Amino acid sequence: MEVLFMVESDPVEWHYVGVGMGTARVSAALVTREGQMKTTAEEPVTIWEPHSDNYVQSSTDIWSKGCSTVRGVSDQSGAPDCPGGVETLPVRHGA
Repeated sequence: MEVLFMVESDPVEWHYVGVGMGTARVSAALVTREGQMKTTAEEPVTIWEPHSDNYVQSSTDIWSKGCSTVRGVSDQSGAPDCPGGVETLPVRHGA
């Protein structure tokens, strides 16, 4: 899943946050409209193996890590807590 998170830190400068939620980690990157990367954040996803070859993850943990990585890039950049908007884009596999 990718999420574009438009943050208006200055009346004329918009930023976007791309979020990648994978099986091992969640990462976020804050970029300018021109594509310049400003900052990144990454957190590992907790994975349990209750039985051999049986891996379990918590959706609550994954979403919590998603929120904290977005908050992390926002805090590092000095962007405000209130985004200008949020858009979720589907990920195409094999396209």
